[in-house]
Amino acid sequence: MTYDFMPKEVAVDYLADLLHEFPFADDGGRSLSCQIAAMMTRFAVSLLPEQAQVPMVIWNANGPAAGKSLLAMVVEIPVRGFASMRSFPEDKEELEKVLASEVLAGSDSIIFDNIKDKVDSAYLEQFATSSVVSVRRLGSSAKYEVAKQTMVMMTSNQAEVSSDIARRSIFVDLFQKEADPQARKIERPMGAEYLARPEIRFQILSALWSLIVAWDKGGRPPCSSRLAGFDDWARVIAGIVEFSGFGDPLLKPDSEDFGDPDAGDMRDLVKALAEGVFQDGLEFRCREGISFDDVIWICRQRGLFDELIKGKVDRETKEFEIYQSSRGKMSKLFARYNGRVFRLGEDLGTIKLERVGGKNERKWRVS
Repeated sequence: MTYDFMPKEVAVDYLADLLHEFPFADDGGRSLSCQIAAMMTRFAVSLLPEQAQVPMVIWNANGPAAGKSLLAMVVEIPVRGFASMRSFPEDKEELEKVLASEVLAGSDSIIFDNIKDKVDSAYLEQFATSSVVSVRRLGSSAKYEVAKQTMVMMTSNQAEVSSDIARRSIFVDLFQKEADPQARKIERPMGAEYLARPEIRFQILSALWSLIVAWDKGGRPPCSSRLAGFDDWARVIAGIVEFSGFGDPLLKPDSEDFGDPDAGDMRDLVKALAEGVFQDGLEFRCREGISFDDVIWICRQRGLFDELIKGKVDRETKEFEIYQSSRGKMSKLFARYNGRVFRLGEDLGTIKLERVGGKNERKWRVS
């Protein structure tokens, strides 16, 4: 197939316009660059050495109807003509069978849509970085070594993954501001039928091809960052994306709350709870649940939410008493993060903050 060549600036404008109505997180363009990297990977994987592997792509939204599944289609349909979505197998052996069958079928990609539970699979970790996988045909006990270069894509609301999965993935974060997702006005709706139109597929692929040509003429500069285990991908695919002006898709997200001004402090709080907090030599039972007042004490000890936590020190007990207005604000803030997960690096992985207990015995814990 041949493609129309367009100047780099025109190609960039076309792709940016195609995606401009999606609620990408307010993260300096990192999530948009990861979306472009995913599209470029699916289209131009043949630019990589045969045994080079590609990172997994995870679309992570703060709620339903943010467009995560549609963005996966934007990656898949222009290249393949259609997108086949499937649920993520709960059983370990079933996951191995699914991935093995895709490899035996020669699939270039697989999309696990709307994952509900935490993704923590040693087999999937190995699968992502292996150029050859051992598979068994249905009804046979014999194993075969099969070469693979399969792109794994996943969508989830508030994605919760192991640290090893996170290290092998790039994340496209979406933040839906409207409480009612149906209230979001979309000027130019698109779906699978729109993306499958020959003229739309041609335009998208032409834009991607034009970025490759521009990168080639520009001396093929590599990406500023690297991704261990995916060095060829980072050099070529991420290099094309960064050279195009979309930014470095390998930048790490600063927070898990999509640009919320309280996100940094909340992340530091969750990290502290996950690592363990002590008072007078005794450790808070952060994994089982601690009271609201205990959480406030930890925040004050670490200088978190200084602008929100207001109160006074009792003259007799010398204990801090939070004002009722501040208690209400902090209660609402914590409630907003109830059930959210935070990516805290290789040592801690993804940690969930959640409220437990009845109305009169509510506690907060990390898990």
